[in-house]
Amino acid sequence: MTSSALSQRPGTARSQLLTGVRCRLLCAIGVHAIATVAGVLPLLALIELARAVDSGRTEDLTAWIALGIGAAVSRALVLPVAFTLSHRADADLQQSLRRRITNHLSKLPLRYFDDASSASIKRVASDDVGALHHLIGHALLDITALAVAPIAVIIILLITAPVLAPVALIPVIAGIWLNRRSLARIGATMPTYQRAVGELDAASTELVRAIASVRLYGGENRVHSRFDEARIGYAGFIHQWARDLTGALTRNHLAFSPLTSMAVVASLGAALWAWGITDWVSVAAAVLLSPALGAPFLPLGFALQDVMRGRAALARIAAFLNLPTIRNSAVLPAPTAGQQVTIHIEDVGVAYGEHQAVAGVSMTLQPGTVTALVGRSGSGKSTIAQVVAGLRPASSGRVLLDRTDYVDLDESDIVARVAWVPPDPRLLRASVGENISLAMPSASPDQIERAARSAHIHDRILELPAGYDTMLGDGTELSGGQAQRVCLARALLAQRPVLVLDEATSALDGDTQNDVLASLADAQSGRTVLIVAHRLRTVRDADEIVVLERGQILERGTHDDLLAASGHYWRLWNEQQAVVA
Repeated sequence: MTSSALSQRPGTARSQLLTGVRCRLLCAIGVHAIATVAGVLPLLALIELARAVDSGRTEDLTAWIALGIGAAVSRALVLPVAFTLSHRADADLQQSLRRRITNHLSKLPLRYFDDASSASIKRVASDDVGALHHLIGHALLDITALAVAPIAVIIILLITAPVLAPVALIPVIAGIWLNRRSLARIGATMPTYQRAVGELDAASTELVRAIASVRLYGGENRVHSRFDEARIGYAGFIHQWARDLTGALTRNHLAFSPLTSMAVVASLGAALWAWGITDWVSVAAAVLLSPALGAPFLPLGFALQDVMRGRAALARIAAFLNLPTIRNSAVLPAPTAGQQVTIHIEDVGVAYGEHQAVAGVSMTLQPGTVTALVGRSGSGKSTIAQVVAGLRPASSGRVLLDRTDYVDLDESDIVARVAWVPPDPRLLRASVGENISLAMPSASPDQIERAARSAHIHDRILELPAGYDTMLGDGTELSGGQAQRVCLARALLAQRPVLVLDEATSALDGDTQNDVLASLADAQSGRTVLIVAHRLRTVRDADEIVVLERGQILERGTHDDLLAASGHYWRLWNEQQAVVA
């Protein structure tokens, strides 16, 4: 396995994700800073106009009017440039990240998808990337205005009304102190919020997937329980969050409110004017400018929440892109036509957390033979099949492809030699022919048809509106058994030396299943075949039948030998025969 080039340090990893748009973001921030200053200059011009009129210096009026109008026009022209730069950077970043995430998904080991929920993948690929919009497109510019506007206003106050500058800062300082307390509380609750959202996403996805079974079997109370717990937990968090922060946010708003600033400055300024410490123009200037000190802080809470959400989203994206990928560099030479492969399973154990699913399993899968794994549900059959297919690593023991340990192979080595047909077939939104030729796009129509005939699906395909060119998903769907046979045709066409059938014909009726397996026997031609089966009569002609119970091998042998032994297989056989009878 290899890991992404992203650094393991979270801050560095987040920074690296922004490399491609950093220059445009800096330009957007710089342009927005210029627009912010330009937005304050008309206030300076207005104050100086009042002072010029008050002092009778009419010769200065034209210059200050020109400054005010020029600054306003400049802001109107420059501000859209900043937003255009930031939003284009946001669009390019989202496109780049989605492309990188998609490419990374294609390079992750197959077992990752066995462990990760679709909700967690969707969250990174869609939700987290989308969450960056407010950070890149808006929050950074809002924070720029927040930093630049007060500095510009303070400078103007120091020039026009130096005595009243400290007075104008009183509401702002109080608001900053209150805001820090609020942000500390928000930051402390953010991990809980992210966890509640993740649990709600996972529970919602699970509920949607299970809706058909729920409605058919009436298990709403049991199936809905996890969703209800997640929903109630999320709602409880939001209610508590609102109760805790509503008062604090209200106090912040009042402190930064323009009315509060103007009232404080007007009251104290009037007193200083009455005492002769300052003049009325300075008081008017301070009253006019004071709202510009506190007003930029009003969206601060939302901007910083966007920043925190964006940083958290960047951290999750960086962590995902840092997941180990397959080497994508084959260790073995490409298999040749007709190559035979032997799989050695030596004392293999597989654990799911603390649960030991398989323990001490050893067997050899020989070319030209069919080995069947049978046993009750939960006995470990599919787990062993997944280990052979390279979908799940062995926790102990080893699996050898000829003489090479699986751990020393690249995933591409295994994929090139092992064809796996799962119990739950997955078909692409493509034509039937394209689905069959997925592993062999250059296959001719005759080759595709031969594979379909071997899988006993050719006649059904001809009944479709456009035959092999029929697009699946556009109003045309296949049944579970038909989809299984398409997947089986895909595996046969791939012509890989090893074929693993994990309950691959479970959705077929008995007669069709027997026909498919009979055709498979004719088509195996030296292949190493492993079959996971529940119906024992479908594998009675297997070269070796391995009987599993609680993850361990109880018996092995041919059908006749196992029946003669009158052991576990004999009991399973009689149970199924009694049901058939």
